[in-house]
Amino acid sequence: MFFTGSLPTEMGDMESLKNLFIENNQLVSQIPSEMGQLENLRDLRIFGNILTGDIPATFSNLVNLETFYMDSCQLRGGLTDDVVRNWVKLADFQAFGNNFAGRIPDAFGELENLKVINLAENLLFGEIPQNLGASGNLQSLVVRNNRLTGPIPQGLAASTGILNINLSENDPDNDGSSGLDGEIPEFFGTFSSLRWLKLHGNRLQGEIPASLSDLSSLVRLTFHNNRLQGEVPSGFC
Repeated sequence: MFFTGSLPTEMGDMESLKNLFIENNQLVSQIPSEMGQLENLRDLRIFGNILTGDIPATFSNLVNLETFYMDSCQLRGGLTDDVVRNWVKLADFQAFGNNFAGRIPDAFGELENLKVINLAENLLFGEIPQNLGASGNLQSLVVRNNRLTGPIPQGLAASTGILNINLSENDPDNDGSSGLDGEIPEFFGTFSSLRWLKLHGNRLQGEIPASLSDLSSLVRLTFHNNRLQGEVPSGFC
C-alpha cells in the first residue's frame, strides 16, 4: 500500500515530531512551507515521491536536523545559503536525482558535523565551494552528473578520513562546455582510508599523482575522459 495525494499543511502542527519517514510512496505535492515549523525534527526522509517545486525558505527553521533524504523526487530551484547555514547539526544530506539548479551553497562548508553529501544527478553549475570538507569530518562527497566547473576544492585536504569521492561526469555532453578542471590534488594521496575515487568525465589536466598508488584501501579509481598527460605512475603497474 502506498500513500497518495499531497502532503497536508497540518503536518506543521506536530511540533514535537523528531522523525518523519514518508519515503517511497506516490505522493504528488509541493513541500508545504508549514513543515518548517517542525523545529524539533532530527530525521526527515521524503525521497522517492513526486515532490515538485522548491525547498521552502521556512526550512531554515529546522535547526535540529541531522539526516535529510530527499533524493529521487522532482524538486527544482536552488539550495540557498540562508537555509543550509542553519542546519548546524546536519550529518547526512542526500538530494540526488532531482532538478536542482544553481550553485552548491558555500554554507555546506560551514557545517562542522557534515559527513555525507550527495548532490548527484542534478543541474548544478559553478564551482564546488572551496571550503567543503574543511571541517575534517567529511566521509563521502558525491556530486557526479552535474555541470560543475573549476578546481577540486582545497578544503577536502582536511578530511583525511574520507572514504568516497565521486566528482565524475560533470561534462555530460563531452564537449568541454563544463567539467572540473585544474590538476588532481597531491593531497588525495594522504587519504589512507579512501576506497572510491571517481574523477572521469571532466577536464582535469596535468599528471596523475604518483602518491595515489600508495592508497592501499582503494578499490575503485577512474580518471578516463579527461585531459591528463604524462605517464601512468609505476605503482599502478
